Amino acid sequence: MRSIFLSASLLILPVPPFAILLACGSPAVFAQTPVSPKLFAIEPAVAAFSSSVTTNTTDTETASDKQTPVLTSGAHLVAPTRPFSTVGAAVSVGTLGIGGQVAAPLSQRTNLRVEGNFFSYNSATYTNDGINYTGTLKLRSVEALLDWFPFGGSFRVSPGVQLYSGLSAAANLAVPSGQSFTLNHTSYVSSTSVPVTGNAALTTRTASPMFTFGWGNIAPRHGHISVPLELGFVYQGAPKVSMVLAGKACNPSGLNCRDVATDTGIQSNLAAQQKIVSDDIGQYFRFYPVISIGFGYKF
Repeated sequence: MRSIFLSASLLILPVPPFAILLACGSPAVFAQTPVSPKLFAIEPAVAAFSSSVTTNTTDTETASDKQTPVLTSGAHLVAPTRPFSTVGAAVSVGTLGIGGQVAAPLSQRTNLRVEGNFFSYNSATYTNDGINYTGTLKLRSVEALLDWFPFGGSFRVSPGVQLYSGLSAAANLAVPSGQSFTLNHTSYVSSTSVPVTGNAALTTRTASPMFTFGWGNIAPRHGHISVPLELGFVYQGAPKVSMVLAGKACNPSGLNCRDVATDTGIQSNLAAQQKIVSDDIGQYFRFYPVISIGFGYKF
């Protein structure tokens, strides 16, 4: 009876023979009991399964340690771009002047770009309301922009700020003796003995928001050379104009000449004329246009 029970246990239970031996407590009984050959095939199968699990686990851990590539719009697998991993520089020319730009990547589709521009221009003499203007225009600026490439190509959208604006104009004013001129729609004649002279200045805000868009990546993800084109504007508000006059102004008949710097009536008309000029300029230069083209190289 005990032998029958032992044989049935060996055929049914998926345990090694020595466990049955210990359970029964008699080596002799185990030795006399026939054991199915199928039981001896269990241990090699378990060993093979354990080895497979270990191998798969190791492969999975090894693969997870590797950096996962990113699929770009051009269907190329590339590693993620590390911030400031490279730098590009460019020279440009445009409405802000002659400038230099430096850009570095922040992510796969964004760059941080900083630029500086300068330019000076001496204008020819022009006449407005009988007053001759001879001036100099100066452009000095520093900008910081975030370049975003929404489609992964060369097209970019770039919000930013003009950190410093040195846009200014200065002019010398003169009214030849005996020539008529107008201040706030009031006519005067420049004195023949002490002609009217003066100066004017135009200034803008030091810092202003800006927005541009264009094509070309100064720090390209592939290659080294770029030709950036940029269009947009700087919202600088209405420029401020100041005017100072000296000399003597007479009535239209050339009589009753008065000192321009001290006469309250002339000074009142001069202040009103100054506002008229500021409003006229403000209509066109609240939004200063940005147009530029350049040549860039990534190091």
